[in-house]
Amino acid sequence: MYDHAMDGVKRRLVGYSYPSHFTFIGELSSISASMLSPKMDHLVCFLGGNFALGATEGKPITQAKEGGWTVRQQEDFNLGEEIARSCFEMYNVTATGIAPEIVRFNTDTSKNDDITIKPNDRWTPSIFGC
Repeated sequence: MYDHAMDGVKRRLVGYSYPSHFTFIGELSSISASMLSPKMDHLVCFLGGNFALGATEGKPITQAKEGGWTVRQQEDFNLGEEIARSCFEMYNVTATGIAPEIVRFNTDTSKNDDITIKPNDRWTPSIFGC
């Protein structure tokens, strides 16, 4: 069941930003079930670890590889790392170092910023009286 669910994620929800090729897990558009929206919520970052745990079955990677390591496991582990890198960048692009709730990844080759954060999605110190 896990493999079947993750196959669906990989087939329908994985996208890549421009120009840095950050991996994101988008949303299917309500307009068209085949149109991927490059919007990713912060909680999707847990999926990176999910792919890594699925690939290793919760074991340290060196131990998991000792028992035979398949192409699928390597691909899932790599995808987990790619998602984690994108999530790091969600923190890295902000002035506060705090990731927003939602980012939009750029897929337009005429633009140069991989990540866009709308004002209401970003964390600002004034919200909490800091």
